[in-house]
Amino acid sequence: MEERVRRLAVCFQRVLGDEVERLAREYGLRNRKLRVTEFIATLVLGWWANPQATRDELAARAEAWFGVQVTPQALSERLSERVEGLLRKLLERALAQAIDGEATVLPILNRFPAVFLEDCTSIPLPDELKDVYPGCGNQVAGA
Repeated sequence: MEERVRRLAVCFQRVLGDEVERLAREYGLRNRKLRVTEFIATLVLGWWANPQATRDELAARAEAWFGVQVTPQALSERLSERVEGLLRKLLERALAQAIDGEATVLPILNRFPAVFLEDCTSIPLPDELKDVYPGCGNQVAGA
């Protein structure tokens, strides 16, 4: 379990580190008082810690984590279609890295000629995202 957490942390640092800077330039985003990497980390980690976090709470986290005083309004003003595109690209990269992990073979699996795994995981998303991330609908019409 600890190894999985360590790999996830490395993946997370890679995605939120150099990748953010490089992709931010592609999306025409620039560093301000709160750097792009700090802004993205504030959003991702802040909402990860509390999915219902308000802009006031996110601004407080930015100050606590990065020592930068930023107003809730400043955070709101930075939320744009370009930031949305950057967040979407980072999510895609993070998922690709999480899925493309190192293959390990358990000794017991050597006894079998083949092992088939199926995954029917379903993650519900808000209705507003149905056009952005279409899915199977989980057998619910229109979902």
